[in-house]
Amino acid sequence: MPDIDINYDNITQAAALLNNAANNTISPELTTLYNKVDALLQDGGGLYMMQTSPAIWAQYETFNTSAVQCVQAINSFASMFNSLVSNLQSMDGKLAYNVANPSSS
Repeated sequence: MPDIDINYDNITQAAALLNNAANNTISPELTTLYNKVDALLQDGGGLYMMQTSPAIWAQYETFNTSAVQCVQAINSFASMFNSLVSNLQSMDGKLAYNVANPSSS
């Protein structure tokens, strides 16, 4: 087994999948769910109790905040993968130059 194996296309594809899932699937769905639960817990929305509905809403907002932070973390991983590709390609070029031009290092 090699000590290092880098496939830039695989890394870039993973980053794109992460970004796509976070921005085009998960985030919009969280917004839809947030709005649906908000409407549900309003007077006339289908699940309204004077004291319980605000308590449920407070818990849902806490959950939603955590879920949004997870989406941000997914985007952070995608960004990290894209940065790794850029940094590794740069490092590879510098190493190749130094090997080919030992006196200029």
